[in-house]
This record gives sequence, structure tokens and C-alpha cells, in this order.
Amino acid sequence: MRMNFKKLTTASLLFAAASLVSHAQVVNNETETLEEKVARLENSQSQLKQEMDQQEYEANQKDAWSRRKAFTVGYAQPSLSCEGEKLSSNYGAFFSLGNTYLLHKKPLLNMIRIGLDATWMDINYFNHENGTGIHIKDDYDEYFEGNLGVHQLEIGLGVGPSVNVAPFCTRTDKLKYLRASVYCHVTPTFSMIVMNGDDDSSLYGGVPIYVNYGVKISYRSIGIGIEGRSASTKYNCWTSDVEELEGEKMKFKTNSFRAYISLNF
Repeated sequence: MRMNFKKLTTASLLFAAASLVSHAQVVNNETETLEEKVARLENSQSQLKQEMDQQEYEANQKDAWSRRKAFTVGYAQPSLSCEGEKLSSNYGAFFSLGNTYLLHKKPLLNMIRIGLDATWMDINYFNHENGTGIHIKDDYDEYFEGNLGVHQLEIGLGVGPSVNVAPFCTRTDKLKYLRASVYCHVTPTFSMIVMNGDDDSSLYGGVPIYVNYGVKISYRSIGIGIEGRSASTKYNCWTSDVEELEGEKMKFKTNSFRAYISLNF
């Protein structure tokens, strides 16, 4: 009887020990599962934050680099030379329509993007000399005196590289819209020059290839800029009161300084 009691006691102790070990293992397994869940949750939160940060960055970049089309109007101060002889010049005006195509998506140094500018229309008018007007001297002979001055009218298309800098494009405040660009364009242009003198009038036509170089600063939809513009080529004399000049070629050189304001969209 005493042996059976000892066996029963030993068996009970062994069973209790086995139960404690099993319980400890279950608790341990539950603890590991909870830690894994916490780790997965933290990992999911980290991924979600990265995705949100990336979306915010892309939205910010889109805002900073948008409005790359521009309608521009401005004032020009021209200079005209004919066969090396400088003529007087008064003023000029122009308007243009263009677009900037950015060549890469990610900004260099987080603020610089290289672009290719296309000017779809560049129309210029220059007044080089004011006319004295036309006066009828004799009604019977229809004799006229005076002149209409010297005028130049041009229309061209341009293309060229630009370096565009948005120093605050990674920020979320309104400074991200501030942008500057430095550019150089080659602009083939159809040009006409009307020269009205007291004794004769002539019309010249040519296709000068202008080089435009300048800088522009933009904030959202408004931009301001300055640029230089120059070209030299031979013009054909299409018509003239002096018969000897018709069909002849004369070399004209045009320089101008332009200041402008643009509407970006």
C-alpha cells in the first residue's frame, strides 16, 4: 500500500512538472506571436509612411515644376546696321508663345532640371526711324513728299536648351513655386525691313537666324525676364523706287535687348 502511494505521489509530481513545462512553452509561444505581430505592424506603418512621403514628394515636385508653357509680351530696344553703317533705332515690341520640355524626372541636386525650350511663335516689331508723314505738294501732278520711316517686322520659331532651377522644390510651403531659368535659343526668322526715304522707298526680305540668350524668374503663373538677341544676314531687295536696287542684296545686322513679362500656364 505504501509503495502504491509513493508511485502515485511520484506520478502526480511528474504530471505537475510536465504541465508546468507545457504551460511555459504555450506562454512563450504566445509571447513570440505577439512580438511578431508588433513587428509586422511597425513594418506596415513604416511602409505606409514611406508611401505617403513618396506621394507627398511627387505632388510637391509636380506643383514646383508645373506651368511650363508661357505667353510672353515685352519691350525691345533695337539696333540696326546696314552694310556696317549703324542706323538710328527707336523702340520695339514683341510677343511669343513657347513651352519647356524637361528632359529628366528627378532633379539634379534636388533642384536642377535640364530642359529643351520650343518657341512656337516669336513676333517682333521694331521702329528704327519715325516718318515725317506724306504730304501732297501739287494736286494736279499728285506730287508727294515726306516718308513713312524705317520699320522692321519679324516672325520666327526657336529651339534651345535651358537650365531650370527650383531651389525650394522639396519644401511644402509657397517658396516651392519660385523658379529661375537660364537659356539659349536659336531662332530662324522671316524678316522684312521697310525703308522709306524722302526720295525713295525699298522693301527688303531675309531669313536671319537669331541667337537669343537670357534669364527668367517665375513664381506660379507670373514670370519676368531679360534677354539679348542678335543676327546678321543678307536681305534681298524685293522692290524699290530705285530700279538699280531691285534684286540686290544688302547685309543687315540686328541686335536688341528685350525685357518681358510672361503668363505661365
